[in-house]
Amino acid sequence: MKQLLYEGRFLAEITANVVRQENLKIVHNRIDWERIYRLADYHRIAPVMYLGLLGNGEVLPDRWSQRFFLRYQEALQYGVKCEAEEQALLKLLSEKKAFCIVFSNSRVRSLYPLPEMAGKRPLGLLTDKSSYSMVKGFLIDLGYETANTFQGFGESMVKEQGIEVEIYHTLPFVVPAFQKEASWLMDTAEEEEGFPEGIPVLPLESDFLFRMARASYRYVTDSLKLWEMLDLMMFHRKIKDSLSLENIQAQMKDLGIEDLSWKLLELSYFWFGSKAELKKLEQKEDMTVFDMLENRILLMGQDSDNQEKNEQALQLAEQIQKAKAKAQKKEEKNILKEKRKESRAEFRKMLRWVFPDYHYMCTIYPKLERLPVLLPFFWCCRGLRILKRALKRQEK
Repeated sequence: MKQLLYEGRFLAEITANVVRQENLKIVHNRIDWERIYRLADYHRIAPVMYLGLLGNGEVLPDRWSQRFFLRYQEALQYGVKCEAEEQALLKLLSEKKAFCIVFSNSRVRSLYPLPEMAGKRPLGLLTDKSSYSMVKGFLIDLGYETANTFQGFGESMVKEQGIEVEIYHTLPFVVPAFQKEASWLMDTAEEEEGFPEGIPVLPLESDFLFRMARASYRYVTDSLKLWEMLDLMMFHRKIKDSLSLENIQAQMKDLGIEDLSWKLLELSYFWFGSKAELKKLEQKEDMTVFDMLENRILLMGQDSDNQEKNEQALQLAEQIQKAKAKAQKKEEKNILKEKRKESRAEFRKMLRWVFPDYHYMCTIYPKLERLPVLLPFFWCCRGLRILKRALKRQEK
């Protein structure tokens, strides 16, 4: 656990120095670069890491230097084509009258000092269940394949040398109340200049609020990554002067995460903020809260000693657990119902075999046509004949 925590902090430190445009000299050469690379890939910050590791070639083996460079190169190439591909896809959906809301796109790249620092961010589309198959069909026609499935919510689709698209028919939150409140943010989507007609886009403030909500949810489910924290800080930096603090608190309070979401935002500044921003945070009385948040994110919830103390995180975790238990119970009930249905079908099939219908029996016993009342008698005759054949086979 200590090693994973150290490696996570190492990633955050390198990333922070790149964001602050400061140089970092790595003096410790006993680093497991394979683990660092895989962890950076998991957190989707390998392109930023490459920039931070420039000038440290003496401690970074060539093999892993090349791996980081390839991720950086992919991010550069992605930047060249992502906007054009996004626009082409959205234009197609507009022409086909397919309903969808854009809740995340490549504009996040413009918030970084260098666009490639943002890496490969997916295009996020929310549609309804009736349009979901249509949108997915268009993506398949364009050469996209499913890379990951979000059971009950949607899927991630990619194509070779293309962008990543996440499509959802339902926002990925199992708690109904949380999903309902988050869905209201989607209602603020509107058409924007630069996007095809009929394709609504989340405004920046709603985009930021949705990211806060999603970060809180993923924190509780131990799936929050460094790239999401970095994006959160970049968005807040961009629009903080135009944000209404009261509106943020009200929206997050409706979700029951006004304290948790704000603490995560502060942690993002604690990790990646400027010296002036850090100074403001360091004036806070209790810094241990950041240690707890940091440990849970970097250790991905694997540390049993790091007991969660945030009341809102505990409440949300309890709601998620209850919602999952309810969904599992419903699924088990549906499975049982399906099994009963299959059993009844098998039983009816067996009855039809043991007691064939009148017309079939007439083909075997022509006398039955004159005396239909003897149908039960001939069922018995047929049964005895089948039994006799079975006994003879056993004797042989």
